[in-house]
Amino acid sequence: MYILIMVLEILIPCWFGHQITDKSVQLAVTIYNCDWPSRPRRFASSLRLFVERARKPLSITGWKIFPLMLTTFTSIANSAYSFYTLLRNVQNEE
Repeated sequence: MYILIMVLEILIPCWFGHQITDKSVQLAVTIYNCDWPSRPRRFASSLRLFVERARKPLSITGWKIFPLMLTTFTSIANSAYSFYTLLRNVQNEE
């Protein structure tokens, strides 16, 4: 039960961080595909600035060191399992 709670504690922020990054990538494309040619010129110029800003995807970071994404979760899980097997092997050799 403890391991499941620890996995969820890491997975949930990584999942939502991945969703935020994913949606922010889709934002510029969605804005461009809206019906902007039929709008007033001022709207189109404002939209152009918004698209330029939306090109850089949003991402949530942990301590401003690593991004909270599913790839980060996978990396953490792989490293944790590697350390676990290393400690088991060292313990079995003694």
